[in-house]
Amino acid sequence: MAAEMKDIADRAGVGVGTIYRNFPNKSDLVTAVLHVALADLERGFSEAETDADPLAGLHRALTCLHTAYLHHGWLVETVFLGQAHLAASEPVNPLGKPEFQAIPRLLRRAIALGQVRHDIDLELTQTLLFGTVAPWSCGFISRAEGARPPHETARAVLDLLLRGIATPQADPG
Repeated sequence: MAAEMKDIADRAGVGVGTIYRNFPNKSDLVTAVLHVALADLERGFSEAETDADPLAGLHRALTCLHTAYLHHGWLVETVFLGQAHLAASEPVNPLGKPEFQAIPRLLRRAIALGQVRHDIDLELTQTLLFGTVAPWSCGFISRAEGARPPHETARAVLDLLLRGIATPQADPG
């Protein structure tokens, strides 16, 4: 968020006037970027829910989160730390949107299909999954030597989680 408009224009390969014609101030620019990136996340979560297999849908949702962090790490940090309102020109709270409840809905479907134990704490499980894209964990994961691409990281996280929450007959290991 500390970038100057000139730096942003230089990185975008346009003149600073072009930026200011479209975005009168940095808050407006940040808001526009937030909306574009969040639309990608919303679309990814919605697509994840269409998967017939809820565990495959969870993998898609996690891949979407890890890809968002890879491309827009600062944005993910801003949103998940609840600080989007500090940089944007309008209130931004995507976590209350229905699309962002895809993970608990997918978990409920997995429970109903007997893929996941019925006694898991949905809120805690969702928090653990979202926590894998928290700045302190995802930043570390993405910068580690031999870092995995987002879909592999998502698969590894999901496989690890499922070893603990899978029903005995659906145990992935």
